[in-house]
Amino acid sequence: MNSIVALSDFSVASDNALRYAATLAKKTGAALVLLHAYQIPVTMNDMPVMLISADELKTNADNRLALSKDSLSSEFAGLAIETESLLGDVAYEVEEWCKRNNPMAVVLGTHESSGAERLFFGSNAIDILRHLDCPVFTIPQTYTQYHFTNALLATDLSNKEAFPSNKIVGLLQTLSINLQVVHVEEKEPTQPLSIPGLEPLQPSYQWIKEEDVNKCLLRLVQQPETDLLIVLPHEHNVIERLFFKLHTEKLIHHTSKPILTIKN
Repeated sequence: MNSIVALSDFSVASDNALRYAATLAKKTGAALVLLHAYQIPVTMNDMPVMLISADELKTNADNRLALSKDSLSSEFAGLAIETESLLGDVAYEVEEWCKRNNPMAVVLGTHESSGAERLFFGSNAIDILRHLDCPVFTIPQTYTQYHFTNALLATDLSNKEAFPSNKIVGLLQTLSINLQVVHVEEKEPTQPLSIPGLEPLQPSYQWIKEEDVNKCLLRLVQQPETDLLIVLPHEHNVIERLFFKLHTEKLIHHTSKPILTIKN
């Protein structure tokens, strides 16, 4: 059965992402899985001491997931909702769960934070994005519209033969989303502004002459008619992995709209 996975750390940001995920699941006819990964806290003394047992942590996590499920069930009648808690590193456990279950998409919330808090949560989000092969929605804490009408796809037109057209078409057709494809670059493109495989969506194409890609995308995504920004990371070497981390983290922490990441 198709499923939408919503990651929860029981924060305000993740609670908001759960509602977005529930709306997504309802619209696509998928089941919703609420997933929480936890680690055992220990003291930082010379002799590490476990502050709480694994059984207590699991019980607490399962109880809080049950409360989230009850709240969503009352708001989204008829939606199939499952819960699961996992002991271990968040990024690793989510990756392994997705390998086993092959969900339609993963949804996670992003925090409005700064300093050490942003470093921690931002790092978790980037690790999850980098390691998952399935589509990942990141939802800003302040976004509560839950609209699925217009999407903006940013592309550099490179590596078209590896372009994830099937994933994009399958998901956007299910959501009945209109697609606009934008290519941001200082120089006029030497190849046609078209991407094989996207024809069923009948997308519009636009070249925008600008040097700062992030600045341009952030401006475009703030338009009232844009509900979703789609980015396609491709990382083949150390430089591209570093660029992906910096580029994506900046977008995640500065946009007020959801971002959908789909790997090539």
